[in-house]
Amino acid sequence: MIETYQSLALAIAQRRAAEGNLAAAEEFERITALLLSGGEVAPVDLTRAQLQTIQRRDELERARVNEEVAAGSLRVLVGYDFTRPVGTTDLALALPTDSEYQQFKPDDVARRPEFTQLDQQLRAARQEIKIARADRLPALTYSMNGGFDTDSLKGPGLREHTGVSAAVSLTIPIFDWGATRSKERQANLRVQVAENERKIAVRGFTQQFYAARAQAANAAARIALAREGVTKAQDNLSASIARYRAGEAQIVEVTDAQTTLVAQRTALSQAIFDYQIALARLRQATGQ
Repeated sequence: MIETYQSLALAIAQRRAAEGNLAAAEEFERITALLLSGGEVAPVDLTRAQLQTIQRRDELERARVNEEVAAGSLRVLVGYDFTRPVGTTDLALALPTDSEYQQFKPDDVARRPEFTQLDQQLRAARQEIKIARADRLPALTYSMNGGFDTDSLKGPGLREHTGVSAAVSLTIPIFDWGATRSKERQANLRVQVAENERKIAVRGFTQQFYAARAQAANAAARIALAREGVTKAQDNLSASIARYRAGEAQIVEVTDAQTTLVAQRTALSQAIFDYQIALARLRQATGQ
């Protein structure tokens, strides 16, 4: 559920980024056309700018399809009709805060609800041992019955036919062909199985915790790098367009700058997505 939700958030962010990339490509194509009309650049430059715009349009169409597919998957899980709009929080606003993932501690793994179930299973297995041992001990039982046996409901008749019976029974186990001891051994084995299952669960959940925390730390570092990369890529694109308009750079410098900006925006969205998924797994690993 969480991964499906975050996948839609990623698809929406990628679609918005694709729209921005297309707008930038179309603006550069317009600038190139103006320069061509003034005789300042060769016709091939306009062709390259148009190819860049076509590529950005293709990326936008693919982003729209991915968004629609991700939205459909989320609608299935939440029970929405396929014509009902569905949205998510803006992925760009889901940036990590300082040491957000470090608030989760390994000791919090013990709060998972699975451990309550495992502890109850272990407790039940230990009770079976006590029951099996009790079957080998002497047992004293008694019963008391009272009533009447008469064809009349009148007082004298009831009193004459009213009685009480009592029975006492003492059972001393001597030999049962090993059935009781076998039950005890089986109960002991069930205790061992329950203890082993708990140990394996502790190791598995602890491994999941450390893996999720490492992924969160890695994603947080990548977000910081990608944010810096987007800023530098935007400055690089602006400088490249200015140099191109001044006749100091070739068009390939501008197209390369556009491609670099697209790559940095994609890397930022993916890093934020990975961070949110790792954070959700951390919450799950600690029973939150």
